[in-house]
Amino acid sequence: MSLVPSLLLLTAGIGLVLFGWWRQRAYRPGRLPLIPPFLLQLIGLVLTFAVAAHMIADLSGITWTPPYRR
Repeated sequence: MSLVPSLLLLTAGIGLVLFGWWRQRAYRPGRLPLIPPFLLQLIGLVLTFAVAAHMIADLSGITWTPPYRR
């Protein structure tokens, strides 16, 4: 994956975390959210960490090989 899609996915992950944080702050008594804000934050964090690890590996040029293939 090139740099532009990686940056877009990283931005989307950070955006999901921020959107979940914003929805968590907006408390409305008696109205439950369709998608829990915690789930949005969790998905955003996993996406952010995965894309950040991918970008570090891409930019450094070091490929990760599993231990069973060494």
